[in-house]
Amino acid sequence: MEVSQITTEGRIRTVLRAGVGTSMALMFCGVVLLQLTGDRMLQTQRLNEYLQSVMHVSRLELPAIARTIAYTGILFLILTPLLRVFTALASFVIDRNWKFTAVSFIVFAMLIGEIVYAVTK
Repeated sequence: MEVSQITTEGRIRTVLRAGVGTSMALMFCGVVLLQLTGDRMLQTQRLNEYLQSVMHVSRLELPAIARTIAYTGILFLILTPLLRVFTALASFVIDRNWKFTAVSFIVFAMLIGEIVYAVTK
């Protein structure tokens, strides 16, 4: 295996691990906060007061914040493959591997086109 392939694979591996790890952490925090702010969990006034004092937000804002954190984790998970293709594209440009750069650019352009189509439709 060439040195450039090892570094390319290492870059891609780092991006994939960071994307999945970040999304898992965000989704976990969001789900935990949703459980803490659910109607069943907030039957005691002490827990409600504690959460309000720690987060400095009203009781009504906590579920919205928890959902936002969980949705951000899902968004990171969805964007991880896009970041993987972008990382491969950048890595192939750095390595001056023009054949794989062209293929990665086509794949990246297709992904961006699909996102634009989905958002505008």
